[in-house]
Amino acid sequence: MFDIGWQELALTAVVALVVLGPEELPGLMRTAGTLVRRAKLIAHDFRMNLEDMADQIEIDDYKKQAMARASEIEPPTVTADGKPLAPAAPAALTEAPKDSEPANPPANSPANSKEGA
Repeated sequence: MFDIGWQELALTAVVALVVLGPEELPGLMRTAGTLVRRAKLIAHDFRMNLEDMADQIEIDDYKKQAMARASEIEPPTVTADGKPLAPAAPAALTEAPKDSEPANPPANSPANSKEGA
């Protein structure tokens, strides 16, 4: 990454030992290790966020392309064996109301019995 060889690293360690002394050097190394670890974590999180954003943009682009292609496709008018397809019924005619009672309640339901009245 920084192209630091063993000779440069050894020279840096000797200079740090002479300047700081053997008492403060372990604490300084511990602090430096903590700072490097935090920097790597921040860089990793940043990289992952960029990759997530790139993936989301790519997914959105695929959705747009798929919707554009789907709008260009005409629905089939005949089946595979050549028979014409029946026109589709409107959704209002094919869907039953969800919260209402059925139009014809069962014979044993209280709505049809006259004994309760």
